Amino acid sequence: MYVIKEFPKDLKREVVSRIIMRPDFEEEIAKARKELGINIKELRSNDSNDTYHRFLEMKKRPKVRAAAERILKRLGIKKSRFDLVVHYLAVDDWIGVRDADNIALIGSKDGKRSVYIRVNKDTSLREIASNWKEITKEIKKINGKPSKRKVWKTMDRDHLIYLLASNGVPIPEIYRDVLQLCGEDLDYGNIKRIESNFRKKLNVPKRFKKYKLKTK
Repeated sequence: MYVIKEFPKDLKREVVSRIIMRPDFEEEIAKARKELGINIKELRSNDSNDTYHRFLEMKKRPKVRAAAERILKRLGIKKSRFDLVVHYLAVDDWIGVRDADNIALIGSKDGKRSVYIRVNKDTSLREIASNWKEITKEIKKINGKPSKRKVWKTMDRDHLIYLLASNGVPIPEIYRDVLQLCGEDLDYGNIKRIESNFRKKLNVPKRFKKYKLKTK
């Protein structure tokens, strides 16, 4: 089952990016691909239908499902992101806002805050029944108070700063790159703060902090 809540598209992207930007996520994905014999060079495809069918085929494999579940558990990621992990394993891309599950809940902001259960042609009554407890739980969440969560508007800039810092780039060079690419004139103290906050927001493990931000 996959839950779709109608919040801004940028926020949906942020939810996914908070996962795939994590270095420990990339580490777990690389390990899983190696164990499963998935060749990253063969993953990408310009044909969206080919990509989608590859995802569906991979999702049926017990070893792939087990690997995805293990990644979710190790990194403390919500079970509802299962398809995202499988998709990333299968085609080296994230599933975005597309839903490939058999059951989906859609929370509507039409004034009545209606909730719809969307099913695909191969959805069975057994699947709906077995997920009913989760369905009713999510319906209560959707009908609850609207989320006040704000979109992380500087996510791309913050990610850039983190990547440069983690690759040993000194602060003066980070400053120049951010000014050139993002058009923002940040002082050195802000750059340090942004890098630190980025790691906290993504729950990046301390073992990945093997660098020091240098001012020279």
